[in-house]
Amino acid sequence: MLWLERDGEDSAAARLREGLEETRAARKFELPAGLRGFLLTTNAVGNLISSVRGVARNVRCWRSGDMIAGWTALGVSHAEQLFHRSRGCRYLPLLARAVRHETLKIDQAEEAAP
Repeated sequence: MLWLERDGEDSAAARLREGLEETRAARKFELPAGLRGFLLTTNAVGNLISSVRGVARNVRCWRSGDMIAGWTALGVSHAEQLFHRSRGCRYLPLLARAVRHETLKIDQAEEAAP
């Protein structure tokens, strides 16, 4: 990260630091590798955006907000057909339990603080 800052890429260094914090949080929960990998990538979001752009590319004249919403919905619907079940989806209940447990610990620590 220091090399990014040295090259004047402060915003890239900040995003990298943020990603490291998220990675530490995902590892803290000791999630299975398949689910951890899915959560730490932006592939699902990137694929969705790409599908919406692909559909919207065919529109020549945007007339209203309703038209934009309609074409966006069509793009999302198209993307939905291309989605596959994520690796590690069967471990999502583990994630939910870990998040609840962590939230409970934070709440208890806040109550104990003077």
